[in-house]
Amino acid sequence: MAKRTKKYDIFIVAAILLFAVIMIFLNLLIPQKGIIGVKVTIDGVLAVSISQDGLYPVEKDGKHLLTVEFYQGKARVKESTCDNQICVKTGWISNTNQTIVCLPYKIVVEPIGGKNTDGVDIITW
Repeated sequence: MAKRTKKYDIFIVAAILLFAVIMIFLNLLIPQKGIIGVKVTIDGVLAVSISQDGLYPVEKDGKHLLTVEFYQGKARVKESTCDNQICVKTGWISNTNQTIVCLPYKIVVEPIGGKNTDGVDIITW
């Protein structure tokens, strides 16, 4: 026996879809300001702090581990010598709540502060 769709079910689905569309448009309207730099740590120890555009090699004990690229308020791991390449596949980060982690080498790439200083974030919405 098939259930019949009630008018309130349609109303709830429509309200959820409308809310999702509104949130997507709000996210597109808010300008992305980027980050001002990144810090790279190996085993919790600061290896390099980056605030200028460019490519930065990360090495430990003379061995090249990976290369971090910082460009126009975004950062990524451009290449890595680790096996799984998850850090490379993470792609660009441009928000302070994003990080890139390379587990085989215990490297963390963390953003340094955002240019957005108006105090509004997704939590306050």
